[in-house]
Amino acid sequence: MGKIRRMFLGSNSSVGFYSLFPQIQSTDLKQFFIIKGGPGTGKSVFMKKIGKHVENLGYDLEYYHCSLDCNSLDGIFVPELKIALVDGTAPHIVDPKYPGIIDEILDFTRFLDKNKLLPYKKNIIQASEETSLYFKIAYLHLKQASILLEQHRLIYERKMDNRKVIMEIKEEIFRNIQIDKKTPTLRKFFASGITPQGICSYYKTLVTKDMNIYCLNEYMWLNTQMILSKIANTAYELGLDTEVYHCPLMPDTIDMVIIPQLNTAIINTSYPYHSNNIEKNIYQNIKDIDIYPHDSQIKTEHFSSFIDMAIENIKKAKAAHDILEDIYVEAMDFEEIDNLYNLVLKSLL
Repeated sequence: MGKIRRMFLGSNSSVGFYSLFPQIQSTDLKQFFIIKGGPGTGKSVFMKKIGKHVENLGYDLEYYHCSLDCNSLDGIFVPELKIALVDGTAPHIVDPKYPGIIDEILDFTRFLDKNKLLPYKKNIIQASEETSLYFKIAYLHLKQASILLEQHRLIYERKMDNRKVIMEIKEEIFRNIQIDKKTPTLRKFFASGITPQGICSYYKTLVTKDMNIYCLNEYMWLNTQMILSKIANTAYELGLDTEVYHCPLMPDTIDMVIIPQLNTAIINTSYPYHSNNIEKNIYQNIKDIDIYPHDSQIKTEHFSSFIDMAIENIKKAKAAHDILEDIYVEAMDFEEIDNLYNLVLKSLL
């Protein structure tokens, strides 16, 4: 069995839906399938079936989960085969860059019976508008939560000087590393997401037991993102492939950095996002680094209430979206999807 990793390429955030999908399109890929189709047309199930088959063949696999439902998929990637499939419909619209060479569109809408949809036109429009409305309200609550954090960052960042911490970490991680002239890869993901199921995290699939792990402990991560940014930049400048995991609430900040060639992860373990669910006792090589101050008086109940209200509205958005799925499922010819599955699998393998 290959190594299975799970993460998000999109996030419900304080700035709306934030997409990291464009980085998936690459000239390094051999095949890139972009699935187009409405809700309930079977895009996620299709990718799950492809993924399971590839798993059973023993390949490593990356699953990209959906921020509207962490039990659904937005994409998969097989590194060894250099193939990827993604959901290319809104809000993460993906269009071909290299059609006929690398990219191919799989149009699931051609398997819809439009005559079965027409009687539900009003229901479809209403459910679509409700989905959009509830997301807008959720994003406003997330914006309020982010403003609360930013207020405290302004207060406490002037008290903090992390130059010594940064130097100590860099010296330990990059000891005896020579600059590599090759161009490294920089990959960006979310390790957790704000979903209808709550805060959904996949750190356990990304941080393995044998890794060298540095846990940055700080209250409300007021300053860890700067440290993580410095470490990520240094790794990249040294020619090391680097994975940067962004915060789902404030996507311009960082939760975690993984440097695969050094088998090293540097993780923000402070409240609230959200690597603090790392069970430290299961890891072999772990080092805690405390970053002060811990005397911040931010009212966590206020912050948590904004997050909770956002999640409630994302749940309502999903409920409205589920109505759309139920309508479209009844109009879909899934036998044709099965035939397409066999053709794509043959092409991939």
